[in-house]
Amino acid sequence: MKIANPFKMNDWNIKKFLVVVLYTQFLVWILIAVDTLGMKIPVLRQLVCTIYLAFIPGLLILRTLRLHKLSNIESILYSVGLSISTLMFVGFIINIIYAMLGIYNPISIKYLIVTISLIVLVLSATSYFQDRKYSNPDFIEFSEIFSAKSLFLLLIFFLSMLGAVFINLYDAHYIYLSLVLLLILIAAIIACSNFFPEKLYPVAIFVSTISLLMSHSSISNYLRGWDIQVEYYLASLVIKNSFWDYSISLSNVNSSLSVVLLAPIFSIISNLNLIHTFKIVYPFIFSLVPVGLYQLFESQLQNKKLSYLSVFFFISFFVFYEEMLQLARQQIAELYLVLVLLLFFNDTIPKAKKSLLLIVFVSSVCISHYGLTYIFIFQLIAVICLVSLGLKLNIYRDSSETRIRKSFVLLFIVFSLAWYIYTSSSSAFISLILIGDQIYSSIFKDFLNPASSDGLSLVMMQTTSLWQYMSKLTHMIAQFFISIGALNLFVRYIPIKWSKEYTVLCFVSYVLLIASLIVPFLSNAYNTSRLYHIALIIISPLCIIGGIAFFKIIYSLFRANFSQKYMKKSIRALMIFFAAFMLFNSGFVSDIANNRIFSFVTSGMDMFAPCYNDREVQCAKWIYGAKNSETIYADEYRCLLLKGMNWTEAYNLPASVELGSNGSDVIVVDAKNCYLYLGTLNISGQIFLISYLKGEIFVRDYLKLGDILKNKIYSNGGAEMYY
Repeated sequence: MKIANPFKMNDWNIKKFLVVVLYTQFLVWILIAVDTLGMKIPVLRQLVCTIYLAFIPGLLILRTLRLHKLSNIESILYSVGLSISTLMFVGFIINIIYAMLGIYNPISIKYLIVTISLIVLVLSATSYFQDRKYSNPDFIEFSEIFSAKSLFLLLIFFLSMLGAVFINLYDAHYIYLSLVLLLILIAAIIACSNFFPEKLYPVAIFVSTISLLMSHSSISNYLRGWDIQVEYYLASLVIKNSFWDYSISLSNVNSSLSVVLLAPIFSIISNLNLIHTFKIVYPFIFSLVPVGLYQLFESQLQNKKLSYLSVFFFISFFVFYEEMLQLARQQIAELYLVLVLLLFFNDTIPKAKKSLLLIVFVSSVCISHYGLTYIFIFQLIAVICLVSLGLKLNIYRDSSETRIRKSFVLLFIVFSLAWYIYTSSSSAFISLILIGDQIYSSIFKDFLNPASSDGLSLVMMQTTSLWQYMSKLTHMIAQFFISIGALNLFVRYIPIKWSKEYTVLCFVSYVLLIASLIVPFLSNAYNTSRLYHIALIIISPLCIIGGIAFFKIIYSLFRANFSQKYMKKSIRALMIFFAAFMLFNSGFVSDIANNRIFSFVTSGMDMFAPCYNDREVQCAKWIYGAKNSETIYADEYRCLLLKGMNWTEAYNLPASVELGSNGSDVIVVDAKNCYLYLGTLNISGQIFLISYLKGEIFVRDYLKLGDILKNKIYSNGGAEMYY
């Protein structure tokens, strides 16, 4: 039995296509009306409206543009990308135009649903008149969907959710550890055998990705992390006011529509609270990034197994499933970065339509994340310069027209500068100027100075345990393989047939990685681990190529011909390394070794990271409901929880309050007219986290908490408040 391929709806008969679209639209109206009348149906509105917002506008735009015969991956990614772009730009436009018409709450349910529904109906009519004659549906065998191999992959996702429940309720990690082993097993089976058919590789990538992301996102009922707190606060402000104030200069984040408009739109229409929007919807969108990378890598490597291994290496790095969950805006921006890269190296889409999609996606990168935008602009400028130089010197055998046009990059730069100058009181643009000035003024004075480079200080940092040393060693080996892969771009010890643009882009990204170690203040501004993660979006295949080249050199020392047999052995050896890499990055080894302070050497993550339990959240909510105008102080991580609820009334414990310190490692808190908030770890461990500048690098220290010369006014067994 066959069914029409739901991943290629833009190839369906137009009537069948519009029936699904309009049925979904009608169902959204019904569910919102039922909720408004107080007859709530659990989960259904959240599920249907999220699917509606994430897919329907994009599918209609693809149909209107008459884009057909896309792969499953392209169809899904372009649909989601176009849908999210539509939501962000529509939210931005109505935020301005409706206010001019005297409507001061445009980001509210009635105006959002009317506007988006109208756009869907207009696009439906347009797609009908534009594309009504096309019908070439693709079909999937029903037996393939419910085959044992497919179901095995899908069951892994449910295992990840069960693992998160056990961690939350019982602090039991064994299900999560089993999940890590299963993901490694799947990667090993794909790399070393033909057990899974190649068409299931993208499914395996998606399942592995969403399982990793959701197992980490589901830990704690509240948001955990750094930047996510200010993102939550600004998005909450938009929902509260039903309006986005683009002039707020509280943070550069206010210029990121991927947070201040996209999250409220999903939350309001789906009736999904903002915390769950960040913990469920955003990871789902972000899980499409590795799937897109698989298609990108396969277009260059021309080998599905090596492409899968490249993606597995990318998702194994802890930043992907740990730090990125704390950066909602960058999750969206990276999706658009991958979409832009896919379009650069796509030769099947007509030029005019490709140019239109590129403009939409690259502008979406800009309005999603300022940091990634600046890095991508630098990469594109460098690629254009180096490719032009190579063409003039006749270095490339391929003399075809370059895929990355100067006019496109110029448009990207102009749009980005205009956006960052005129939003958020120019704070994102000012940050760029300040970072550039700091790097320029210290490039020679502090070159290769660990005190001025967060990246170099991490490389030179002394390890304190065997597990830290081994974890650091896996990262050093990965970077060694990447370096060999970068060298192979020039010597071609392992033959590769990459396009000249991708080759140069890999080289530029590798240079960026090196710059994060040696250029003063670059890694301090962008964070070393995040720069590494961004570079891996492009250079992950270099690790595979470099590893194979390394083993080829080893075999040549024994005068063995590097045949297909040795190629397979090299891939198996690489898989063993990637298994170790995943085990250390995921915390598997440290958990088994009872070393609960996780040794993620490239970021310094530990068990005292900003992760909050229900009692800490309850105490924070209580104080904001009971306090007067005085300031609330807390240690650095607990302060983030308070700031997420009200950014302007919570502060880290300042130096003036620490004057009562008794000894070098004991804090005696005695400050007048303020509140002091203590979380679970402050109470149980009697420690307090402070941060301070050491040279030009922020250092975090846990100091022993001494006497608190204040009155306890609240305690719930997990958090306390003093005044």
